[in-house]
Amino acid sequence: MDKKYQTKWIITCMAIFLTAALLSTPCLAAEFTADVTTKAGGQVMHGKIFVKGHSYRQEMNAMGQKQVMIFNGDKKTGWIVMPAAHMYMPLPKYGPGNAAQTDPEELEKKATKKYLGKEKMNGYKCKKYRFIYKDSSGTKMTQWISTRLKYPVKMIIEGPQGRMEREIKNIKETKLSNSLFKVPAGYQKMNMPGMSGMNQ
Repeated sequence: MDKKYQTKWIITCMAIFLTAALLSTPCLAAEFTADVTTKAGGQVMHGKIFVKGHSYRQEMNAMGQKQVMIFNGDKKTGWIVMPAAHMYMPLPKYGPGNAAQTDPEELEKKATKKYLGKEKMNGYKCKKYRFIYKDSSGTKMTQWISTRLKYPVKMIIEGPQGRMEREIKNIKETKLSNSLFKVPAGYQKMNMPGMSGMNQ
């Protein structure tokens, strides 16, 4: 794989992963798979997610390559996995500094939360919430959180960088293997220059 192409591919992976981390509220969710659509910057990306408790996996196709992002909630870290190259890149462990991205209680400390009522979304009863961040960015986030799945069926974030929308459909509640949330055996670790703080 061309190094310049590979770098762009990894940056795209990182952007998708961090967007998912920011928008998600991984409290103890149910086990399920679903199709996911992300809209941002005039682009529409389609993929699939796998959710099990505090962990999730997202698979998408970009630039002709399969991209896999894994977040392991128990270890508070994740990986970008590159199946075509049989390689992976670790992401930083999640600490107190960015806990608001993954912990609903921490999020409520950094944003004003407002309950907007109940709505049915893609076959699931949801509670709708609006978060307005207390910092100078003025970022607003709206979530439709399924009362059954304990996971956002739809999320919209509006901030200085524009609007991002993420929605899951064709949800199937099913038991999932723990292997989905681990780096496959035999994959080689890769570190990108300038990406400090990588663990695992």
